[in-house]
Amino acid sequence: MIAIIAILAAILFPVFARAREKARQAACLSNVKQIGLGIMMYAEDYDEVLPGYQQSPVFWWDILQPYLKNRQILVCPDKLDWNYNDPTNKSGYGLNEDIFTADAAAKVSLAAIQAPSETIGAADKDQGNARCIGNSFKASVTWPYNVGTRHNDGANFLFMDGHAKWMGRGASWSTSDEMWDTN
Repeated sequence: MIAIIAILAAILFPVFARAREKARQAACLSNVKQIGLGIMMYAEDYDEVLPGYQQSPVFWWDILQPYLKNRQILVCPDKLDWNYNDPTNKSGYGLNEDIFTADAAAKVSLAAIQAPSETIGAADKDQGNARCIGNSFKASVTWPYNVGTRHNDGANFLFMDGHAKWMGRGASWSTSDEMWDTN
């Protein structure tokens, strides 16, 4: 009897672990979508101009806070090293540095993005620069800068038309410059 229970447990525990991870991935995808809605509401209030990932000394998560109303949206359920008390690491997500520039004179408008449904706006962020992700250092790495692939070997992405989706490692986002700029 105990052997049967042990065999069933050995079979079912990995299934339950995968189900829990899929639930965390779905919660993260919802967070990414909510951040996208906050970005669009911000743009509505500022003549269709997008915020920068940093408007010194304020970062994007503080700029969007009036639209998000909940700081828990900034925390990916799988980002275990997240620390709200660390001013450089207040989000499990990063904005695309090519779209959400820190240069106040070069802010991007929604109209400048030619293919919003194909342009990455934000994604799961790995450790490092807490404000942005991007396609920097193209010659030296095969993955875009700072994208964290912690959900079933992939990441959740926000696109500039407002939709969010998961894409696996090796999907076209890792090699396509077009998905990272205004096209």
